[in-house]
Amino acid sequence: MKNKFVLIGLFAFNAIVFSQQLQPGGDLSPLFSNAMQNEDPKAELERLQSKKAALNMRLQELKNNPASDPQEIIRVEGLLKYIDTKSERISNYLQSVEYAEQNDLPVKGTMTDEEYKSKKQAWQQKLDPNADAQIKTTLTREEFERLPKERQERILSMPERYIILN
Repeated sequence: MKNKFVLIGLFAFNAIVFSQQLQPGGDLSPLFSNAMQNEDPKAELERLQSKKAALNMRLQELKNNPASDPQEIIRVEGLLKYIDTKSERISNYLQSVEYAEQNDLPVKGTMTDEEYKSKKQAWQQKLDPNADAQIKTTLTREEFERLPKERQERILSMPERYIILN
């Protein structure tokens, strides 16, 4: 009996490993290709809307039937809330991408990290040309004299960062 379970377990493990191996074309096996595929956000939003419409019809059927299970109604309402949340997240993403394209802002999802960093840096320079300039700290003469000698020397060695007022 143990041998049969071991053989069944090995067979199942072999089937899983075989199905996950890459095909000669370099794509994932057909079993997992749909699950691993990145979908277009607009197509995903449309798919969610169609699922929401079908769930709304199912919810109305359940509410109109007095013999329906209340747990099923709660489950369908939960699915509708989940679909609403997911579709809102996708629509927010689409709006942010459109806004970034309209205002020539960097969109992280469409470029490599180096491209994104360089475009973001150029955008920040265009937004504020003095972005690299350091903000100077202002000290009064009394505040400066209360500091320890080492700190005073450090402040005096960095005139680009500190301003001492009389």
